[in-house]
Amino acid sequence: MRKEGLGVLGGFGMVNQFFEHAALNFVGAGCALVALFAEVGSLVVGSVASSAVGRAAGAAGGGDLAVEAMAQASAVVVLSHLVSLAFLVVMIRKVTDQTAKVAEWAENLRKAMPGLA
Repeated sequence: MRKEGLGVLGGFGMVNQFFEHAALNFVGAGCALVALFAEVGSLVVGSVASSAVGRAAGAAGGGDLAVEAMAQASAVVVLSHLVSLAFLVVMIRKVTDQTAKVAEWAENLRKAMPGLA
């Protein structure tokens, strides 16, 4: 099957793949954000509970370190998903711009050489 117009570059297929990756990034960022909220919530509850019990009563304060590390890791994951989305937006713009330029060039060539059509 002979491809014509924009199908020659496969630009629309590439843009569709970019949109699929963007949707996957949104899902990943959402999951990481929910995890971040849960971890921050557990940190708040832990700090309130430890202040209510008091340090003098012998409450151990070392358990929050692991939750803090996971909260930082979740924040980094959310940030990386957002950076990836920004790059996807740039790539989508570039692919659609180039595809439009090729389509315009092909149309001008077709008008300039009517015997080719």
